[in-house]
Amino acid sequence: MTDKPTNGALLARIDERTNAIARDLDGVKKDIHALRKDNKDQYVTKDQFAPVQRITYGLAGSILLAFLAGLVKMIGWR
Repeated sequence: MTDKPTNGALLARIDERTNAIARDLDGVKKDIHALRKDNKDQYVTKDQFAPVQRITYGLAGSILLAFLAGLVKMIGWR
């Protein structure tokens, strides 16, 4: 004979697990809120990023120009 749990026992287990998941979810929400609060000061504004963007685009453009110049010289266009 197998002992099957009753419907009431199954519902009680499901309810207990649901409550445990809800508690864990509340903890995760609090952790995420704390992380966002801590990281708020670490964001970079557009004004702070503009010089970095200009330097990066300038270097990438220089590298591309040098590559294209070498390619043109290798092919022999003039």
